[in-house]
Amino acid sequence: MDDFREEGEAISRSITKELLAIHSRNELLAAAPRLKVLYGRLVDVMIRSRTFQANQVVGSEALVSLSHDSQVSDALRTELNRIYRIEGAFEIMEKCQEDALHRLDVFEKGFNQ
Repeated sequence: MDDFREEGEAISRSITKELLAIHSRNELLAAAPRLKVLYGRLVDVMIRSRTFQANQVVGSEALVSLSHDSQVSDALRTELNRIYRIEGAFEIMEKCQEDALHRLDVFEKGFNQ
């Protein structure tokens, strides 16, 4: 699970780095294809992690990774909040995340059945 966590954190840092360079709607539009790819990669890691975790049952409890780097998620949250203040950014970001979130939703619905 640590490998998945580290990979997810690396992707989150990449997303944060992309966001740090954005200061206008046009810059966000230019970065949108890269962000879309990164969100897709993040969902891939989440799906692989969840599948791995489900297959690692010990007794009646699944193994879980208990640690994460809150600095990575805090930095990402800060940058997302800043980006969302740009006019039209919410819709652009929503479009960047749409495919990845749809795949995650489909996976979770199938996983929980």
